[in-house]
Order: sequence, then structure tokens, then C-alpha cells
Amino acid sequence: MRWVEVSLTLEPELADPVAELLARYAPGGVSLTSVPIEAETGDGRPADRVTVRAYLASDADLASRRQGIEEGLWFLGRIRPLPQATFVEVEEIDWAERWKDRYHPIRVGRRLVIVPAWLEPPGSPSLPILLDPGMAFGTGAHPTTRLVLAALEDYLVPGQSVADLGCGSGVLSIAACRLGAGRILALDIDPEAVRSTETNAAGNGMRGAIQIRLGSLDVLLAEPPVDLLLANILASVLEEMLGQGLAPALKPDGVAILSGILETQVDPVVRAAERAGLELVETRAEEDWRALVLKRPPPP
Repeated sequence: MRWVEVSLTLEPELADPVAELLARYAPGGVSLTSVPIEAETGDGRPADRVTVRAYLASDADLASRRQGIEEGLWFLGRIRPLPQATFVEVEEIDWAERWKDRYHPIRVGRRLVIVPAWLEPPGSPSLPILLDPGMAFGTGAHPTTRLVLAALEDYLVPGQSVADLGCGSGVLSIAACRLGAGRILALDIDPEAVRSTETNAAGNGMRGAIQIRLGSLDVLLAEPPVDLLLANILASVLEEMLGQGLAPALKPDGVAILSGILETQVDPVVRAAERAGLELVETRAEEDWRALVLKRPPPP
């Protein structure tokens, strides 16, 4: 059978919605191809381009699938301009393996390197995070993930307890383990994310080092408070959780790193955090995205 490769090269923050769209019409999977680690920018971030690819069977339904993709991209383009998609017919291939050749490591911060699970990880002093990038959200290509990882490297003290709320692929929990965290709790309301985190944790030799559970804030609050809380989720959900008692999940002097926040959403989240008794330590930025570092002050 012949196949049609559909691809777009775009900014990392646009990659996830485009990938979700393509996945509706390419059930075999979608790949997000990062730039090689050698092409990173001077501050440790990869160049801001990601190629999203999917393969469509060249059969009787191809025209309707292509039309669906083009219409979906048109609607996404009304929110933010998108490049033109490229459709190229290719010969019979093992396309499920072909996209792996285009996926490269991503360096984040000073030492962390996100590495596709089938590649040889770099040696010391790098700290590799082996991930299957075809799994849940959190491949390192998105600015919100990179913001949390870089802050995590700066704020985590070895031995500290960590909670990862909305763990996705498990990338943040695995990074925390690599950086020497003690007790680690990873939570997500999506069973597929829980399975992805379990698989990726095992692939990094961390089976048992990370407690992985299905659940959200209610599960977190039933556990002992932690030193460091990570949450890379929607700003509206962060606001809601802050109003529902997220702050007590932190020990006194504990730090929360909250991401998934657009520049225009910072002020409402900060106000919600202050009402919850948290203090803003710093705001980190990449493109239109922001991460807040907050602290729970000790009692007077």
C-alpha cells in the first residue's frame, strides 16, 4: 500500500493542537520531531521549530481524510496563523518506525536531556530522561514543559519530596528522580497518562521510585505535604485548585512551580495564589507562556 505523509513545521506551542487534529485522521500515530541537540540556542533551549507528521493510507477514504485535516487546520489557523500543510505520497514503508529517525534529544536547562527511548542516552554530566514521545503530553517540545524542567533543576534540593499534579508522560517526575528527589507522587485524571508514566518510569529504571496514581487534588491532599509541587496544566484549572485548597499540599517554605499559563492569564492565577496564602517568588517566560514559582511562607 502507498501512503501520504502530511507534515507541518511550526512553533512548539502549536505542535500539540495540530498533533491532536492529525491523530483523528491517522490512527496509526503522529510524530513530533524536535531539532537536534546540537542545534539548540545559546541558553540551552532547542530552536523553536517542531515538525508534526502523520501518515494516511492512500485508499478510497484519503480524499475525505485530507479534507477533514485541511478544514481543521483552517479553523486552528483562525486562532493563530499556521503554515501550509505538505502532503507527499510515499512508497510502502514501515512508517511506524520511520518517524523515529527524525526524533532527536532535547536539552533543557543545564543537565537534563530528554531522549527518545530507542536512542543511546548521553553520558555524564547530562541527566537523561528516556521517553516514548508518541505517548501522553510532555515530550519536552512544548515551552510549558521546558519552563517547569528548568525551574525544577534550580529549586529541587536532593532528598526533597515532590508531587507532580497532571503528570502526563511522567517527564517531570522522572526529571525529579534524576535530580535526586526523595518521595515522588505522580497524579493524573487520565488513565492513559497514568499508564504512560508507568511505562516511562520503568524505561528509566525508576519502577517503584515514583508513586503513580489515578487522581487529582483530592488524592494529593490526602497525602503528607510535599516540599515541591509541580503542575503543568490549564490556567483555569490552576485557579480552581488554588481556591479549593492546593496550598496546604505544600510544607511551610515549600515551593510550587505552576505552568501552562499564557502571558494574559498570569494576573488571575497570581491573585488566586495570593488569596490561598502563597507568595510569588518569580515568573519565568518562554514565548507567550509563563511559569510561576510560588512559596508557602512558614507560620508567624
